[in-house]
Amino acid sequence: MLELNIIFLEFLLLLSVTILIFIYSIISTDVLITSLTLLIFMVLIIPYQILLNELKILVFKNNLDNLLIFNLVFFFSWLINIFMGISLLTELVYLFISG
Repeated sequence: MLELNIIFLEFLLLLSVTILIFIYSIISTDVLITSLTLLIFMVLIIPYQILLNELKILVFKNNLDNLLIFNLVFFFSWLINIFMGISLLTELVYLFISG
């Protein structure tokens, strides 16, 4: 159970860092910062997905897969990543076209 809590904490920490980088990119209107943010997002998505898979395995192993919080985390984590990726790519294309 301790391992589950540690991985869940790492997962939430990585998600919060990704969201903060995304917010900084949205506030900024520089092409370089948006490009770097998209690159950092693409680099951070790999450990994020690895932690998500480990979390799913531990939740299933501990018979906690019927808890609502884990089902919501698994569902919304994919939506958050898809939204951030599409919006960063759209912002980068917009900045290249307008700049």
